[in-house]
Parts: sequence; structure tokens; C-alpha cells
Amino acid sequence: MGIRRQHRDISGAARLFAVLFFSQNARCQQDRVAIEKALPEVRSKIDLLGKAVAKTGHLAGASFTYADMNLLPVLAYLSACKESSEMLANTESLSQYFNRHSQRASFKATIPPSF
Repeated sequence: MGIRRQHRDISGAARLFAVLFFSQNARCQQDRVAIEKALPEVRSKIDLLGKAVAKTGHLAGASFTYADMNLLPVLAYLSACKESSEMLANTESLSQYFNRHSQRASFKATIPPSF
């Protein structure tokens, strides 16, 4: 996996979201095989992100930046999916990061109604 792909899908969530929301078998059911196949990459990226935010509480640098703004919606969707919510909850630094930054007024103002 090159740096270009890592930049586009730093959380590993794109593949998981694709199979969760857009992949169905002939019976219009989620493709559990594809979902299970995507989960190890998500786990690996959640661990990596947890390490990245552990030191400063921010993804890039010592203050809230565009990087944080881009990551928060992805974490919101990961926390809403049963397959990844436990992974997020078990990564203490990333869970604390999400809980703290999701309290921002700007974040709350943009939460979709389905959440």
C-alpha cells in the first residue's frame, strides 16, 4: 500500500463502509465475508491513529487542525457501525480524542439526523 492510498483512507474505513453500506449478496443481505475481510485493516488503522493522537490529543501537531476536522466524521461512522465501534472504544487514546472533539459546537451542528 503506497503513501497515496494511505492518505485517501488513513482510517482503513473506506473498504469497511463500502461493504457495510453498498455490498449485498443475491438475497440483498450484507456480504459478511467481505465485512470480516475488511476488519483487520480497520483494526490496524485504528491502532495507528490511536498512537498518533496519544501524545497531543490531536492528529497533526499540538492544536486542532484540518486533519482533525477530516478524521472526526470518519470516527463518527466507525463508532456507529457495530463491527468497528468496539475497536474504537477499546483504543483509549482515540476514543478519548473522539469524545472530546465531538463535543465541539461545529461538530454537533453537522451531525446527520440518523445519528
